[in-house]
Amino acid sequence: MLSCNKFIYNHTNIVAILFFAYTIYPSDQIKYMTKGIIAILLSIFLLPALFVFAQTENPQRKEDLVINRFVADKPYSEAVHQGNIYIDAGMYSQAAETFEKAISMNPSLPDAYVDLACVYDRLDRIEEAIETLKKASEKAPGEASIYANLGFMYYRLGEFRQAKTNLQKGKELYVKRGEPQLALNIDEVLVDIDSRLE
Repeated sequence: MLSCNKFIYNHTNIVAILFFAYTIYPSDQIKYMTKGIIAILLSIFLLPALFVFAQTENPQRKEDLVINRFVADKPYSEAVHQGNIYIDAGMYSQAAETFEKAISMNPSLPDAYVDLACVYDRLDRIEEAIETLKKASEKAPGEASIYANLGFMYYRLGEFRQAKTNLQKGKELYVKRGEPQLALNIDEVLVDIDSRLE
């Protein structure tokens, strides 16, 4: 919070100095330059506020609000971060415990569920991974990665119809979100599933 206040204080001083230079020096070049800099600095303060306002007014941006809640919930986000460190170190049991702890801290956010499911997958506990992803889909029904991961889990179990249903939903959500490359990765698996279902 203190650093944010310093940022605002420093930029307010810059605006005041530029305004002072604008009023003292009659040169048109200084006036145009000062106006431009003041406009840029004002946009630094106003655009983020407008962006947050637009997100809260737009019901389709619910996933972004969930992400903002994730960042605001510091103990939860720290636990998820620590769990990911354990994953990177190959310490899957510790990662699972950490994600379970994060879920108990804030069961309304889907991130720890998805990460926990990935840990279960690495521990070959696929049924538990599927149940965890189903819980995540209840928390964030518009999150593409949940359905993509769920589809891959069903694929590994050989349940191709369930895999196809979830992968198609994940693909649709990735395309809607503007991530066509991730949708293409799903296409490759869908082609294989179609060949197995024939």
